[in-house]
Amino acid sequence: MCSSIIKEFKSKSYPCAAWGEDDNALAYECRSKDCKYPFSGQFINISLLYSVLMSKPLNNGLEKSLVENGLTFVGEKHDPYWDAYNAAVILKLLVEKCREVI
Repeated sequence: MCSSIIKEFKSKSYPCAAWGEDDNALAYECRSKDCKYPFSGQFINISLLYSVLMSKPLNNGLEKSLVENGLTFVGEKHDPYWDAYNAAVILKLLVEKCREVI
């Protein structure tokens, strides 16, 4: 999977963006399976970003953050694919809100 991400998206030039500190889990998995980490060394903590920009408590929760914005969690909870998808939905929402301000 990591090799495919690197090849398909040239992801070494992109930061990892995840809810909370999921980058640590991904880095651990890569080390334990002896594969290359597919992203740059930079990390965007979407949970922290959401807390700061939306004036919410730290660790507000992914599902709660979606609901606060009139959205519902898509897919199976705690499945890495769907967690990443829903975190990306929140990140997109934050970027759009920031663009409204500018």
